[in-house]
Amino acid sequence: MEQMGDEIQQQQQQDDSMIVATDDQVIDSDQEFQSNPFSQLFDSIRQAKTAAKRFKNANDFNETTLIGQMKRNSKLPAQTIPLDITQQELLINDVIQRTLLVTGDKYFSKRGHKISVRVPQTVVLLPLSDELPEKRCCLTLDIVDEALMERLTMNNIQANVVTFKPSEKSNNYQSYHVSTADVTESNAITYLFECHRRARLLLQEFSNDQQDSRRAVDKCKTILTTFVGSCLLTPDILEGQDTHRQLDSLLTDSQYSSAAELYEFLNDILISYPEVSDIKQIFEHGMLATFKVSSLKYDDMVPKLIRLCNYSQHDRLMKVVIESGHWLPRGANVSGKSYEQTVLGNLLCFSSIVPSLPLIQGFGFSMMHSPSPDFPNPMMMQPSQAEFTTNSLQSNRQFIVNLIHKIFKSSLKASADCQSASQMYFHELARDGFFLNLSAVLVRLCAPFMIISSPKLKKIDPSVCIKQNSTSARGIYKLNLHDETKLANQPSSAENNNAINGDAKFGFITEIFFITHKTLHLALPTVINTYKNLMERLAKFQNMVNTPGAFANPNFRQEFEAGVSQQLAMKAHLLDPNLLEPLLDFYNTTAAWMLQLSNEDGKHYDQININQELLSGSAKVPDKFAMLPEFIADSLSQFVIFLGHFAPKILEMRSAKLEPLVICISSLMGSLKYVKNPHVRAQLADALARLIPNKSDKLLLQEIFLNSKQMQDSLALAVLNVFVDMERTDNSVEFEQKFSYRHNIYDILEYLWTVPVYKDKIIELSNEVTVDERGLKDVIFLRFIHLLINDAVFLLDEALSNLSEIKKLQHELSQEDLSNQAKQEKLQQLKFSSRMALSLNVLGNQTVHALTLLTQSIVRPFVEIGMVDRISSMLNYFAVQLAGPKANSFKVKDFSEFHFKPDQLICNIAQIYIRLGQSERFCKAIQEDERSYTPQLFYQIERVLNKLSRLDIVEDFKQLHDRVNKFAAEKKELDASMPEPPEEFLDPIMNTLMVDPVILPTSGTIIDRATIVRHLLSCQNDPFNRQPLHLDDIVPHQELKERIDQWLKDNNIIPSN
Repeated sequence: MEQMGDEIQQQQQQDDSMIVATDDQVIDSDQEFQSNPFSQLFDSIRQAKTAAKRFKNANDFNETTLIGQMKRNSKLPAQTIPLDITQQELLINDVIQRTLLVTGDKYFSKRGHKISVRVPQTVVLLPLSDELPEKRCCLTLDIVDEALMERLTMNNIQANVVTFKPSEKSNNYQSYHVSTADVTESNAITYLFECHRRARLLLQEFSNDQQDSRRAVDKCKTILTTFVGSCLLTPDILEGQDTHRQLDSLLTDSQYSSAAELYEFLNDILISYPEVSDIKQIFEHGMLATFKVSSLKYDDMVPKLIRLCNYSQHDRLMKVVIESGHWLPRGANVSGKSYEQTVLGNLLCFSSIVPSLPLIQGFGFSMMHSPSPDFPNPMMMQPSQAEFTTNSLQSNRQFIVNLIHKIFKSSLKASADCQSASQMYFHELARDGFFLNLSAVLVRLCAPFMIISSPKLKKIDPSVCIKQNSTSARGIYKLNLHDETKLANQPSSAENNNAINGDAKFGFITEIFFITHKTLHLALPTVINTYKNLMERLAKFQNMVNTPGAFANPNFRQEFEAGVSQQLAMKAHLLDPNLLEPLLDFYNTTAAWMLQLSNEDGKHYDQININQELLSGSAKVPDKFAMLPEFIADSLSQFVIFLGHFAPKILEMRSAKLEPLVICISSLMGSLKYVKNPHVRAQLADALARLIPNKSDKLLLQEIFLNSKQMQDSLALAVLNVFVDMERTDNSVEFEQKFSYRHNIYDILEYLWTVPVYKDKIIELSNEVTVDERGLKDVIFLRFIHLLINDAVFLLDEALSNLSEIKKLQHELSQEDLSNQAKQEKLQQLKFSSRMALSLNVLGNQTVHALTLLTQSIVRPFVEIGMVDRISSMLNYFAVQLAGPKANSFKVKDFSEFHFKPDQLICNIAQIYIRLGQSERFCKAIQEDERSYTPQLFYQIERVLNKLSRLDIVEDFKQLHDRVNKFAAEKKELDASMPEPPEEFLDPIMNTLMVDPVILPTSGTIIDRATIVRHLLSCQNDPFNRQPLHLDDIVPHQELKERIDQWLKDNNIIPSN
């Protein structure tokens, strides 16, 4: 026994010499010192030796300190003390030790591998180790609470760290390294979360057969979350610790955003504390920070979003947020601005768009607003800098929208207040960025069912658009969809369904679909117009830069820079592909859905016969389609127009999927029954013009037009329908406005004429112009060419009139004796006339060009009775204006400024003359035009063609001239011998001899067929009483015609045979 005591004392002296040396001694060699566990806490041997010197005079080390523990461990060899623990106790100790990173074994550094299955090489020695028997120094579930409390209240954790260093012969699996930072974590909530995370990993490690270990882990997790609640409900128990702030730091850490370990941690807390009052108190700090309306800076918003995203994964926690009164504004009458002050509204306002762009007179870019903070000095930025800033803004916005989408999605599951999707509907008075972000989130919520092939599309119930609540506006009824203008004329059956029904309920898919469309309708038209106006103002401002003295105004550069800054900022949000591509997909699927509704059988969009089911005059609008609000088609078309103008690459990139969109736009555009508003149809035509593959940036779109059988069968008819219907809209389309609408249709027509299959379809429609026993058949192509001629006459006549006025004003302004006031007045007149001339010439050139194209392959409809005199008189009139003596009155200083192309016009007119000159009726009609035709006219045209070196058409034109002269000579001879016709043989309007008299059934008036045909092609009513009248209604007056013919024979005007 004495010998053993001497050995222990000798071992103690040896160990002491390894730890501390006197002033005259030297610390042991690096190799020997490194073997001491004490050294494992430091980054280098040198640091460990320095620390050891600080304890060299210590005679009695505290047993609960690191150095004291090292000394105590060296007094008695651990292997001499037998252990008395069962295998189950060993497993439980192992779970607690690995979870909490603590130990109750004073000899851990020597025998850690004997009391653990797997040994964390670094742990904290607890004070309770003094109370545990040396043979049974293991941690049990009965003392976990005490162990955890000792660890949390420990003042000097670092001083109680002990380290186990496995021998070289030990199994590597038996021990593992743990970072000192994890072991010594001092923040209570962070430590408890990490313990919970380690417990979660242990559960994944243990198999289902290891039930004892798994139960121990579950017990530890329960205790841990209970302690979390205790620390937050009574934070004073841990002196010097702000546990609420610690929890919030955890909730706002981006590395744990939506992480499984944090989700389980919060979920276990909520299980341990189910009472709402406890939940509110536990998460009080974070919720107050969430409810506070903060700045719109990215760095301020991200922590709030991450915190809210973590809340949203737990129904009970999210329910507390939603019911707090900060989620959505409460009350019957709330404005959009009220939404911006809520939790969600504030987050949705994140945008680079400068709020409320100026609408004051002038440009006003900096009078009311400073430049965007994201683009403070746009004139000094390199393109690469602007692109980098734009990409950064778009990336940040997309990250925020992704998080908001997760929150929205979770909130719908969390509370009854949000189970109705319409609770997310916001009013009109909110900023552009708010609406764009809200639209992006809503579109993403629709994404799971907005798939063209998805059967869920059929779950969208359009009857929600005609129902209203009998008591109060709740749920989807808050949108007041029943008050919205409907896209089509409602049939009586749909009107009967429009009854007050307080019991009707609609599914989430229906609600979120129509809410999304309503939000897009509130967002897109406004923000698109704002951006277009901004671009137009900048373009005008840019033109001013080149004027003399532009920078004399000290505010000029500041104004311009502010405008450019705002444009770049708005572009970064509005033209973000992450925003536009999902919106385009949403509208494309909406188009497919609308086409399904357009037929009673609900056929897939590519199964529909467009001509019979939508474009036919006998087509019947299905009840479900008649329920749709007009704003869906309106917003859809505006969005496509916007993409075509500002982001054509988006259309090109998505071209492979856009067949439903193209078919829907073209079909609705051509159907007066399905779209009753002519303005919406004209807008759809504009949208289709943006999709036409007539430019290099739309080449991929041509696959749809070239390969779609539906498009090939229906597009030509749809284009003619919308062109004609612009004329018969009961004054809802202003006279001048219809020309701007038709501008887009000309672009479509020009493309169709270049594609053989579409050109053949147009020719096929022209062949429908026939004459039967009742006269000329009223078909769409006849009305189309009649309106083309009318437009050409009006547009070119007005254009030439304005050019004549411009020439006069230019001459007057060149006079030196003009007063300043008179000069300013004439400049204003010149500005107005110039703008008008430019617009009229553009449209007039397009109209004449369309006639030139059509007459390449189509002649007969133009030379039928009622048409031939119109086309011939038009050609004669403009030939006189452009080739005759009056041509000098249009010679303004710069033709190109007004898009005036007289040479091209006269060549087009000559080509139309030649092609229609194949008809004898046309040749006669030319020389019968007493208003414009003279024998000198064709000589004047030939002179101009020779001057232009158009030898390719001069010879053909001379041959036409010869034929016209022949008929002119015959007419002259006939006129000389013709007596005055009887009164009853004269047309009541033209006062000329009737050739084919007809009776108007509505008024009983007898009139020449050619006269009434011209009238009815423009206006379908009786000119004598304004009653409705159609071409098919007029009745041939055969008896009068026979008497006229006999009178002509009797006077030798026509042969008697």
